[in-house]
Amino acid sequence: MGYKAKELARIIFRHLPINWRIVIKRWVGRDLSLVERLSLLDIPIAENGADSTQVLFWRGIPGRASIYSEVIIALALRMRGISTRFIICDGVLSGCIQRSIENDKPISEWRKRCHQCVRYGIRILEDYGIPYVVMSKFVSRDKQAEIRKICSELSSGDLDNCEYCTVPVGQIAITSAGRYLRGQSLEGHEAILREYLFSSLVCSEAAMVALGDLKPSRVFMQAHIEYEGWAPAYVVLTRAGLPTTLWGGDIGQDRCITLRNVAGMDWRSIYSLSDEVWEERSKKPLTSEEVKALMAAIV
Repeated sequence: MGYKAKELARIIFRHLPINWRIVIKRWVGRDLSLVERLSLLDIPIAENGADSTQVLFWRGIPGRASIYSEVIIALALRMRGISTRFIICDGVLSGCIQRSIENDKPISEWRKRCHQCVRYGIRILEDYGIPYVVMSKFVSRDKQAEIRKICSELSSGDLDNCEYCTVPVGQIAITSAGRYLRGQSLEGHEAILREYLFSSLVCSEAAMVALGDLKPSRVFMQAHIEYEGWAPAYVVLTRAGLPTTLWGGDIGQDRCITLRNVAGMDWRSIYSLSDEVWEERSKKPLTSEEVKALMAAIV
């Protein structure tokens, strides 16, 4: 999916009006070709476009190929005069979905992979001239230290019930730590849970500050609303009344993406069925092909 998305993004760039390409090259500090210099138009293209509406793209992890899917959407919106801005983690979320017990490393070494991840995402966004802000801009070092202190002082019994400005950061941390452990018990892994709690708190704070500073009118994010890099921001932004579009990779062979618009809090998986559809489907027996597929998935 990442390779196809990258090629599609390049195709979109090549088909942009030449004055758009000139502006994008200027954003990333690239030299203009002779043809581009001769074709330069005196029509300025404002960063916010013709429409003051701003779509906020929230990425808990910048260094994944899935960023190309969001870049394509952002380019399409900007071609229509709509402002887009990414918020990306720049290493402040020490506990993230990149971590796994299968590649077990001490917590003290988790941040060593952050630089490569951040550099990957920033390079792509700058190549396509898409504005972005890093999360640490919204969460100062002093605030991070304060959050770290909160995480270390909480009693073990309070970790799962911890809330921050109505964001259920404790439950989000448990879900994230469970993903890290790949189904193993949380017992004996309290340090892991506290690290994911720290990331959940930082993400919450970043979303609240960004909401006030950037004043977006809409949110677009990957459907990872169970985990620390997205879930806290999802809660903060949707509770503020911002309409949100979630996307997820299609599980079919065509490799397209699935979109769902949500208004207000909606924790359902992007692939979940409505109550009405489930009621209708549950009354039908599985076909032999469905039974084979189910058994293959279980085994």
